Amino acid sequence: MGYNRAIVPSIFADVYRIFLWVGGKWGPPDGAEQLVEVDLLPQGAFGVPPSNFSEVVETSARSADGTTIDSSVFSVEFITKSKLRALTDRQDDKDFDDLRFLIQSYPNDINSIADRLNEDGRKNFIDEILERSQDEGFAAVAAKVLKVEKP
Repeated sequence: MGYNRAIVPSIFADVYRIFLWVGGKWGPPDGAEQLVEVDLLPQGAFGVPPSNFSEVVETSARSADGTTIDSSVFSVEFITKSKLRALTDRQDDKDFDDLRFLIQSYPNDINSIADRLNEDGRKNFIDEILERSQDEGFAAVAAKVLKVEKP
């Protein structure tokens, strides 16, 4: 088959953990290739809401062999809210990395819902950028996307 974008090493209870290559030949021409961990949870497992939950959106993707795959995913708003809350509560590198990815990948979507995101969580993320990476350029971009006054 030759298509190895996804790696499925194991299943933990009801969690299907896969690793997916993004960027490089699967992303924008200037995007660096990286491996991203994704946990797939069936509806009802570990508190995953049913498909009629308002934060779930329907989407389709095409696999390498041309097959169309329909699936339900959480909205960008729900994921961003969850990650901002998790970063504040856990201070986990994965949450920080996920938020960075969201801001870089969905800036317009996040900017359009920024006023509905927790203000302290938005400010905390900007502070975390400056503390963890000292990346003032990205902090300025994130502040604009999240509608946070520059630090």
